[in-house]
Amino acid sequence: MFLKNPISISLRSSLVEEMVSKALLKTFNKKLKIAMSRKSETVERVAKESSSVAPNEPSTMEENANHAANNKDGAPA
Repeated sequence: MFLKNPISISLRSSLVEEMVSKALLKTFNKKLKIAMSRKSETVERVAKESSSVAPNEPSTMEENANHAANNKDGAPA
C-alpha cells in the first residue's frame, strides 16, 4: 500500500467529513420540512373539523367545566 503525504490524507479526511456533514444536514432539513408541512396540514384539518361543529353544541371542555361548576361538593358524577 502506497501512503501519500499524511497532511494531504488528513485534508482529504476532513473534506470527506465536511461533505458527509453537509449531506446529513440536507437530509435532516428535508425531513424536517416534510414533518413541519404534515404538522401544518394536520393542524389545518383539525381546525376545519372543529369549526364544522355547530356553535350551539358545547365542547367537551365546556361540558367538563359546567359539570365541575354544578358539582362543587366533590361528589362523583
